[in-house]
Amino acid sequence: IYEILKSWNDRPEVTIALSELHEMLTVPKTLRADFFNFRRRVLEKAHRDISSKTSLRYQWEPKKTGRAVTAIKFWFEKTPQAKPKLQPLNVDNGPNAVAALDAELRSLGVHSKTASDYAARAEAAGRVGLILARLPGIVARADKQPNSTRLQYILGAVQNELQQQQIFDVPAGGPVDPEAEARKCRQDHEARETICVPRQTGEPDGRKRCQMCLEKIPRSISETDSEPPSRNNPGRCSR
Repeated sequence: IYEILKSWNDRPEVTIALSELHEMLTVPKTLRADFFNFRRRVLEKAHRDISSKTSLRYQWEPKKTGRAVTAIKFWFEKTPQAKPKLQPLNVDNGPNAVAALDAELRSLGVHSKTASDYAARAEAAGRVGLILARLPGIVARADKQPNSTRLQYILGAVQNELQQQQIFDVPAGGPVDPEAEARKCRQDHEARETICVPRQTGEPDGRKRCQMCLEKIPRSISETDSEPPSRNNPGRCSR
């Protein structure tokens, strides 16, 4: 059905006899006599799959002669510009990958400054390659959202990759040691000079590495200095 519709989508609409469509699709005789099942198993399923997996947008409706369905009308929705097709990219974190992530985000409609900012943050987190690898799936899910929230969904998913996912991949030999994972996480925060929310609040948020970090890793001078003044911590010493 996709191939047939692509050959017609330069027109605003097209109506094709049901018998002709049966022939083009080589529909079994049992299904030709049962429009309800043909609609459910062929027309509706194809519409869902094509809409979710391709850039082709169309609607359809049955046309009747008397009480019998004799034709199918298709009409096409023209979009301002075709959504870019993301090409497979190498999962690495080098300069080329950073530039590629920046370019991909811009091609999806992200403002240039925002795209550069997200690419830089991904580079600092060492997650450029991972985000590039997951971006096609993110875009596929975003395409199912309303146009008004599509871009917001993409940026939210990238933000989630930067903040919520584990920073460490599980090696082939088994899971990462939680204490080693916690120390590496802390080192990454210090290198980026970013604030770690669990350490700031003292709440591990249910993550094992955060619990280990709070229990095993002493607070640094910079963290102590950054604490707001309180009765027990009146602020920095004037010396």
